[in-house]
Amino acid sequence: MRTPASTTAARKAIRTMNLRQGTKDDFYAWRCSVRLDTTNALVRYNYKQGINTGVTTTLGFNGDVKKARAFIQRLVKQKLKKGYKGTIPREFQPPQPKKTNVKKIGAKKSMKAPRKTQPKTKKKSSKTNKKSSAIQQQANLTVAIDPAVANINADVAQHGNVVSHTNGGCFHAHLALVDPSNNVDKFYYLQLLHHNGNYFLLQRFGKNGTNGTSKLASISSESEAIERFNKVFKLKTGYTWDDKEKSSATPRTGSLYQYMVSGEAAPGNGRWQYYLQNDPDRKPNGWYNYDPAASTGVEQMYTTYIHNPASMSVRVVQSTSSGFSYMVDLKTMNQKNTTTNKMRPIRRV
Repeated sequence: MRTPASTTAARKAIRTMNLRQGTKDDFYAWRCSVRLDTTNALVRYNYKQGINTGVTTTLGFNGDVKKARAFIQRLVKQKLKKGYKGTIPREFQPPQPKKTNVKKIGAKKSMKAPRKTQPKTKKKSSKTNKKSSAIQQQANLTVAIDPAVANINADVAQHGNVVSHTNGGCFHAHLALVDPSNNVDKFYYLQLLHHNGNYFLLQRFGKNGTNGTSKLASISSESEAIERFNKVFKLKTGYTWDDKEKSSATPRTGSLYQYMVSGEAAPGNGRWQYYLQNDPDRKPNGWYNYDPAASTGVEQMYTTYIHNPASMSVRVVQSTSSGFSYMVDLKTMNQKNTTTNKMRPIRRV
């Protein structure tokens, strides 16, 4: 039986690439698999250090192949700048700057004066006004709604979406206040949501390892929603939303939070365990699961660490079941009880 042409066109082969940085024993790896067709343009990429399973992120582009390809090219360009090496398919290679040919003028040839050209006047398009809104309802990237929304408004959690700015960036921020020397490690999430003509601002904050406190405010107008989001972001980071990259450059001090560059990357599905040995309560030696909230918190920390290995390798997590806080080293994969100083190995499964 012959496969219809339309079906064949929709089944483009999945392209993969593997980039790597570092030595044989100490390395970072980035693997990306891509399926580009007008039915379902998907990009799935994985960061990992050494033999760890790493963090996988999947993004959908609503069948927009052009945007998906441009997004991959930006990711590849970032990796090449950081020293990653590997084979890159031609269609995903970053565009090279065009070379300008300079004509040499001999002594016998005279240089002609450039022609004076009248400046072209741009025609105003009627479509421009229709797209002048700062928020696009269809996000370029698929960013998951924070799970805390389901406990406040199930309808928004199920049918709403995280809105995006006209430049392609989503109104979604993951902030962190990290000071391991003082056992401080806090998170702050901001999301601007849209559902049924209304806007909602989510704020979720607390100590890492806990679910934190959540607020969901309903906002009627688009302009007010953007203003509220920007106001909270500046209050917490000291920077405007347009300058968020400056906040991510260096860890903050005092009460100001740092913007995490992995803000739009959803945490993976890894579970976290610690190794118990010579327990005073006589529990058998072996691997034990973190409590659910702590495991979720450490998984998000691990996602952040993969994207920020230089500044986010040591974190502090609060355990709701034991009441203790632990200093977690994601590079050496150990945890230390901040009260008893007891060290234990940890792992991600």
